[in-house]
Amino acid sequence: NTGSVSILYTLDGSDPTRNAKVYNRPFKIDSTCIIKTKAYSGNDSSVVTQAHFYKLLHDYTVTINSDVNAQYAAEGSKSLVDGIYASTDWRKGDWIGCQGQDFECIVDLGAKRDISYLSLNCLQDTRSWILFPKQINFYGSSDGQVFSLLAQASTLVKPDDYAIQSYKYEKKLDKKLNVRYVKIIATKFGRLPEWHIGQGGQAF
Repeated sequence: NTGSVSILYTLDGSDPTRNAKVYNRPFKIDSTCIIKTKAYSGNDSSVVTQAHFYKLLHDYTVTINSDVNAQYAAEGSKSLVDGIYASTDWRKGDWIGCQGQDFECIVDLGAKRDISYLSLNCLQDTRSWILFPKQINFYGSSDGQVFSLLAQASTLVKPDDYAIQSYKYEKKLDKKLNVRYVKIIATKFGRLPEWHIGQGGQAF
């Protein structure tokens, strides 16, 4: 309550009414939720403001071995394993991207675990110089030093497809494999072809 204004909130995704909880001190959350707030003053009220909070399912760490472009840095390397899928609007700042080089990262699962499925979600916005990787290679390792190829994935989407879209490069393994580290290498598209307005420039 700030003067004659009361801020009310919910944690279940519903819009706050005058019967919702009144915000008067900081509080803790320990699970995935949507917090919605609304201010009331007399007969007047504000629009609803909301924020999504996601609880990480795993405490994985990620090392990125490529130079991340500053405008495509998301929330850092943790963005790759936080379970949140970005929208196709790269302007929201939820994607990680690099230009003129392959993308490489190593995911440390914290301990040796059985894995049977691998995926990397990628974005294509051809007009904005963002093109799908030519191929994704997934590698596994027990010690973080010696890696073996586990799977490869590619897409049939053409680079001159101007639809703004995401694509999940994914592979289901024939059998479970026990590894601690997973290395992912996304092969760059390279220079933009002659049909592109940015001909000769390096794609993201």
